[in-house]
Amino acid sequence: MELLGEYHRDKVLVLPKNQRKQVDLPTWQDDIKIIHELFGWVLQGHKIRIVCRSENEAQYIYSLWSFEWTDFWVPKNDKYLAEILPRLLVLKKGHDELVEKKTFFYTNRKIREAVKRQIYLGATLRVRDADEEIESTEEEALNEEDE
Repeated sequence: MELLGEYHRDKVLVLPKNQRKQVDLPTWQDDIKIIHELFGWVLQGHKIRIVCRSENEAQYIYSLWSFEWTDFWVPKNDKYLAEILPRLLVLKKGHDELVEKKTFFYTNRKIREAVKRQIYLGATLRVRDADEEIESTEEEALNEEDE
């Protein structure tokens, strides 16, 4: 599976700086929703409100932010964003399914969240690093559970 970090690098970071904008977000919260309002699209949660120029931009930001990325680039061109968004959503779904598969049997919420964060971190690493990172995280979580 292609990693989110690789995809973002290959599709967005290659763009000239004048064709992308940097987004700095607060820490992810589980209650974030994409809302269509009278004057545009908004990512909204408890005490958070981020105005987006289009639904595609809102989905793009939401997808990366849900993986706890808080600092990344977004293409300024809406047509290009519409081209790359479907693949990002497919990758996100694949990573979400992997997270569910790897964490569903942990009863301890802290361990489940730690493994989840490491899988998300692994999504930003190179392919050969990601597998090693996920395996070591699972071993660490199991060792914590035994103690």
